[in-house]
Amino acid sequence: MQRTEVCIEFIGGPFDGHRQTVVAPLHGTGGRLALPVNENVFKMLEGAVVGPARRTPTVAVYELHHDDDDECQYRFIGSRPAAEFGLEDWKV
Repeated sequence: MQRTEVCIEFIGGPFDGHRQTVVAPLHGTGGRLALPVNENVFKMLEGAVVGPARRTPTVAVYELHHDDDDECQYRFIGSRPAAEFGLEDWKV
């Protein structure tokens, strides 16, 4: 399986505009990603020092779209309470 470096852009939702380079086999469309939403997660994505672990009340759900030009995007589907995933005590 081929592994390539791909820059993924987040479209919409709380992570709108964030770009993340990953090395992974990505093919086709599909695949969902649920990310915790709290102040520490935003700090981690910026490369900043995070504070004490905090509860994560909300999860942002994105869906992967991969086109023929090797452009990858995670498009925002919606937010859900962390409790819907059984993650009400999740701390980041």
